[in-house]
Amino acid sequence: MADFADPSIGAVSGDLVIESLPGVMSGVALYWGFEKQLRRTESRFYSAGERHRINLCSQAVACSDPCRKGTILDDAYWPLLVVMGGTSWCVHEELALAYDRLPERVRDEFCRKVRTLTGNFQLLARLPEALLPWRNPVCWQFVSHKIFRLLVPWALVSMFISTAMLGGPFYRLVFGVQVAFLYLLALIGASKSVANRSSPGCGRAATFVMLNTAAWLAFWVWILGQDERFWNKVNYDPSRDPELPEASPSD
Repeated sequence: MADFADPSIGAVSGDLVIESLPGVMSGVALYWGFEKQLRRTESRFYSAGERHRINLCSQAVACSDPCRKGTILDDAYWPLLVVMGGTSWCVHEELALAYDRLPERVRDEFCRKVRTLTGNFQLLARLPEALLPWRNPVCWQFVSHKIFRLLVPWALVSMFISTAMLGGPFYRLVFGVQVAFLYLLALIGASKSVANRSSPGCGRAATFVMLNTAAWLAFWVWILGQDERFWNKVNYDPSRDPELPEASPSD
């Protein structure tokens, strides 16, 4: 709450701590660490002196605009409205901690990622102004962070097909590297019977393939209008809830 003492700050996001699990889930924890580092860097992009000097005036989206029913990424929709309002900014607060854990089944995590990535497509359709630099002062952060990741699976498929069809030693080498050091490792890492015994690289390769498969499927879920039907609530074993650090007497 202390961040709101600065009148130029209109939204604050906390720091989500996720437990690490073996196999594919170890790669998910690694991905989440990278994701949080991106958020910290984006939060520091503007200095405190620059934040309140940028004002988009009448071209901005009003922060009071209602969030449309069925919006999946409301946690991204609202901060974008705040920033596009022209007078406020969203910052990442590393001291505001929340704790969570990954689901026991890879399938549940896969479905969750399909839903959130579907939300990125939905966000583009519901807030297209976010792609306009003169309307969105964090346009580059939004595009590079949220949109570019949606293009990766299509680039992977194109690279796989083109290197398989093109002749010559270079393309055969690239094709072999993809098969042996990405998809084969991913297959090993995705096997529950060997995941705990395999190297961390196998789990991370499996995570990479899983996330990009989810991004590819998310496009079809969104384009076919199935975004509200794909997600089912995951039931957790309460005995595996993460242990929270004890608060000090001064907290």
